[in-house]
Amino acid sequence: MDTSPGSRPAHRYPKTRSTAPWILLALTLFLTGLTFLPIGDHARSAIVIVLSLAAAVCAVIASRRTIDGLRGAWLLIAVGMALNTGGDIWYQYLLRRSGTLPDLSGADALYLMTYPCLFAGLGRMAWVLSGTRRKAMFADSSAIVVAAGLATWQFFVINPGLLTGNSMLKGAVFAAYPMSDVLLVGALVGLLFSAIRPTGGLVLLVAFAGMFLASDVFYTLIDLAGMENQSLTSDALYCITYGLLAAAALHPSVAKPVTDRRADTETSYLRLALLSGTVFAALALAVLVPALGYEYQPVVYLAASLAVGALVTGRIVSLVRKLVSEHRRLTDAETKLLHQAEHDSLTELPNRAKLLQHIGDEMAAASDNQQQLYLMFVDLDNFKFVNDSYGHRTGDELLFQASARIREAVRADNFVARIGGDEFVVVARTDGDIHAIADRIIEALSEPFMLHDLSATVGASIGIASLRDHTESGLSLIHI
Repeated sequence: MDTSPGSRPAHRYPKTRSTAPWILLALTLFLTGLTFLPIGDHARSAIVIVLSLAAAVCAVIASRRTIDGLRGAWLLIAVGMALNTGGDIWYQYLLRRSGTLPDLSGADALYLMTYPCLFAGLGRMAWVLSGTRRKAMFADSSAIVVAAGLATWQFFVINPGLLTGNSMLKGAVFAAYPMSDVLLVGALVGLLFSAIRPTGGLVLLVAFAGMFLASDVFYTLIDLAGMENQSLTSDALYCITYGLLAAAALHPSVAKPVTDRRADTETSYLRLALLSGTVFAALALAVLVPALGYEYQPVVYLAASLAVGALVTGRIVSLVRKLVSEHRRLTDAETKLLHQAEHDSLTELPNRAKLLQHIGDEMAAASDNQQQLYLMFVDLDNFKFVNDSYGHRTGDELLFQASARIREAVRADNFVARIGGDEFVVVARTDGDIHAIADRIIEALSEPFMLHDLSATVGASIGIASLRDHTESGLSLIHI
């Protein structure tokens, strides 16, 4: 039984039906539709709070079902949604008690604490799911976060002048909302860049993070534009957001181990497109914002541009090194396979196929150089007796030592191959006495062999073939 951290016996996992997330989504859509009806502000706010609380409860359930070290991630998400629910309740309490809201309240503190918790939970999930590619995921997400932070800072903080009013505290709190959304951008990108193939639960979780961002951006835009009449749409977006999280938490894939990982995640089209868009966006902001006359801070742009450039450059270098390493690995594997296909596994001598290829090459060279080409067929005399009497291990050792002696006895430019059993072939291109080479081979093989504390003498017989011509049909052996 697996007792590693983050794993528990399978029969202890609370089970959910496969239809549960879809039923919950259908219920969410039904309740969302109710928010557009004239049901009153109290009922509409109650629907939003109930769905937010349901998402927190479902996240707790997911923490009890999940494996692969994701329990803490789901608990952090549950805490974030609980804080968000607390902020909604406090907000409605202040609104109902006095009819107006103060500029700052405890609800803002709860709302702002929601973002770090959600970021920590989703980020932890992306970290675990990325496996061995965590550094790449972190670097790519960081580059996109810097670019998104720069755009958010320019258009949601500097342009509206949130930090130039009389109350710096109020402006800082208001600016903290869009800047906190940048954390969710990082978590969302981390999930998109995770190394596993998309499951139903992961798709719903990514949809939740994206919908949360869209809801926040929409709320910020209508708040800056003073479009209070669009609050119904904002409530509906948040309802769908919470429903997506609840459905993701109840999806059956949450309780299954992560086994199916993507092989091409670092070079996927989505990843490359997002990184390319990040570089383009950073350059466009640096050029267009001053050109259009917007107020901007050069130091912020310089720091952001340097950060994006360093991160993307680092990733390019990393990918190039990885591609070079993969190419070298494939080349080495190809070389090894080719070697195994052309060589004998016991003696490491070339085999019959390599011998035939070499003979063809040597015949052409011998014809050009007016040299004679010889084949020497070497057969060990008493090998069968040694192999049958002392076993195949001893026989293999004898063949290995014999191959070494043959290679030492011939010249460096002679070719030695094993064509099967105790049979060897030597290819020699020479204008001298071929019999001198044969004598050296016989003399070398006549010496006793030490085979695992056993001394054995085998000897050898050699046949010599002279190849004086060749045709397209093959070799012509003149004499033996």
